[in-house]
Order: sequence, then structure tokens, then C-alpha cells
Amino acid sequence: MAWYTPTHHLSDSERAKGLKYLFYDGLCSHAMALLVTGAFLPGMALALGASNFVIGLLASLAPMAQMAQIPAILAVEKIGKRKLLTVIFAVASRLSLVAAALTPLYAPEGSRVFLFTFFMIAFFVGGAFAGCSWNSWMKDIVPAQSMGRYLASRLAAATALGAVLSLIAGFSVDGLTTLIGEASYAYAMIFMGAAMFGLYGARLLTHVPEPQMPKPEAGSNFFRSLMAPIKDHNFRRLLFFSSAWSSQSSCQEPSLPSIC
Repeated sequence: MAWYTPTHHLSDSERAKGLKYLFYDGLCSHAMALLVTGAFLPGMALALGASNFVIGLLASLAPMAQMAQIPAILAVEKIGKRKLLTVIFAVASRLSLVAAALTPLYAPEGSRVFLFTFFMIAFFVGGAFAGCSWNSWMKDIVPAQSMGRYLASRLAAATALGAVLSLIAGFSVDGLTTLIGEASYAYAMIFMGAAMFGLYGARLLTHVPEPQMPKPEAGSNFFRSLMAPIKDHNFRRLLFFSSAWSSQSSCQEPSLPSIC
């Protein structure tokens, strides 16, 4: 059976093995995200000579890229192989990050900012597409009765790892810049490390089994299904809070490297 083929029946041992690989993928994915967001993304852009407009554009990419989840929903329902879609788009996204990291090494000075921005757009859009199929996949593999506990422990471990990596990466940028004499090369190494974390995480996902996806209900309407959660009052409150939180984070994070 191919690694991307869904299984009709998932045994307890297969589920437990999949959850173990999923836990370690969470560490890798969080490490990757931490090293290419926050202060590191605008720091890399500034080192390449980006303007304030480009810094703002880069800061908006992550939330704007989530719109890619709308066509991703159609692809998931049409193809039905969530694991395959997740791995393909995760790998494509993280290879784009490799290309972005190498920008200072191969791109002419006048086109570095453009190419870096282009590859970061591809990174965020690919990640959003993979995230859509991943969410649906995880709903069927993580037991509902232990989902909160499992995801909380996964997030706690990832956050602890992220705190350590943030310190190491921050000191590394300063040290490598002093050693090499070029800040963009120092950031390129950080971004390349992030890409390696991400690619290894995608490799781990190939070991996580996928239960057979339930078939869409006959006569179901895509746009009606898409708008159904908006009718829920609590969901609208959550959406408002998430939007406000994301907006304030997106406004303050890009300014930190410029201020410092």
C-alpha cells in the first residue's frame, strides 16, 4: 500500500504510532514557523535592503495567505486524499523557503528583495493550503476524548523548544554577522535551518496514517457549507477576537527590528 493511500480501518497501534510522529512533526513545524516569523522575517528583509512598504507587505502575507484555504477545501473534497495534499503542499512550501533563504547567494543585488518576497508568498500560500487538508486529517486521527490534552501537550513542548531556539537564533544572527560581515548571510543560515526543520516535519507526516475521508453528502452546497459557521454566534465572537489579536500582532512585530 502506498504511503498516501487512506485506510478504511485504523487499529489502536497504528493510531498511537501516528500520534507519536504527529507530535514530533509539531515540534519541527513550530520551530520552522518561529524562525521565519516574528523579528526574523523583517530582519532578513531589512538585511536585503527592503523598504518599509515591503516590510509591511511581508507582515501581511501570513494572514492574507489563509484565503488559499478556500480553494483547498474544494481540492480536499474533490480528491479525498488529505495526507497526499498535505505532504505535497508542505514540501512545496518549504522548498520555497529554501529558495528564499538562498536569495543573498544567487540573486543580483537589485532583484533580491523581489525574489525573496516572491518565494515567501509561495511559502505562506503553500503552507495555508497544506494546513487546510491537515486540519481535516487531524480531526479524524486524534481521538475526540483526548484531543484537548494531546494538542495541549504538543503545543507546550513546541513552545518550550521555540523559546530555546529563539535565544540560539538571536545570538547566532549577531555572532554570524560579526564573523561573516554580512547580515543577510547570517539570516540566510537561520532561514535554511528553518527549512530543514520543515522538510523533516513533512517527512514525519508520511508515517502518520490517514483514515478514509467520509464522502460529502449528496446535494451539499459548497458555499452554503462555507457560510454555515458564520451563523453561529459563538463562532463570530471567536472570529472577531482572532482578527483583533492577529491585527495587533501583525502591526507590532514588523516594527521591532527597525526600532532595535
